[in-house]
Amino acid sequence: MTILGSCVAVCLWDRQAGVGGLSHYLLPQGIGKGMSAHRYGNLAIPELIRRVLAIGARSNALQTKTFGGACLNTNGVSRLSAENIELARPYLAEAQITIVAEDIGGSQGRKLIFRNPDGEAWVKAV
Repeated sequence: MTILGSCVAVCLWDRQAGVGGLSHYLLPQGIGKGMSAHRYGNLAIPELIRRVLAIGARSNALQTKTFGGACLNTNGVSRLSAENIELARPYLAEAQITIVAEDIGGSQGRKLIFRNPDGEAWVKAV
C-alpha cells in the first residue's frame, strides 16, 4: 500500500509465477547509493525489474500497471509530475513489459493497494 501525489508507482508482476513488486519513486532522474537511490525513477524501475526476475518472474510474462503523477500545484502546472509519468514508459518498453493499466495524471493524489501475486490493484482518490 502507498500514497501517491506527483510521485509514480510502477506495479510489476508475473501472474503465472505468482510474484511481483512495486516501485514508488519521487523524482524522475538522479544518482544515489543504497536505499536512497530508489527515490529516483531511473534507478528504481530497473532495480524493480531485476528483483522481480530474481525471485522467479519470467521476463516474457511480466505485466505492469502505473499510478500517480498528479499535478498538485494550485496553478495546474507541474513539470515534475509529467516527467515522473513519462520516465517509466521507455524503461518498460525496453524491457518489453506491457502496460496493462494506468491511472495517472490529474489533480488528486491516490491511495494504492497492490497485490503482488495476481496484479490486482485498488486505487482511491485522496
